Amino acid sequence: MKTDSTKELTSAIAKACMERQGEDIRILDMEGLVTYADYLVIVDGKSTPHVQALLDSIEKAVQGRWRPTYVNRSPDQSWMILDFVDVVVHIFLKEVRAQYQLEELWSDAKDGWASIGLEGINPSEGNG
Repeated sequence: MKTDSTKELTSAIAKACMERQGEDIRILDMEGLVTYADYLVIVDGKSTPHVQALLDSIEKAVQGRWRPTYVNRSPDQSWMILDFVDVVVHIFLKEVRAQYQLEELWSDAKDGWASIGLEGINPSEGNG
């Protein structure tokens, strides 16, 4: 069950990605699909420095309130994962994201923008 804190964390992550010009930001509501997370946040970076900047922006946005329990950086910096237990963030280079197709894997997931209180500003739909 999603808590207000989980929704606030997911919102803070989404806003940090938007502020740092993350591309194709998706929030997947994982309720009823997995037990390890309430939300998956998936975002593209334009380059490896941009992927790192997105990770840094997220860490700064949540600093003092939440901490990831796990951070995984691929050796080539093309995919970074931040695991906050209830929220898992995947930051990809576009071509790497296309290769792994997480949205296809979790195609049954509902869009999570409205459930975190950010309806109407979903940048992946071109209105953010």
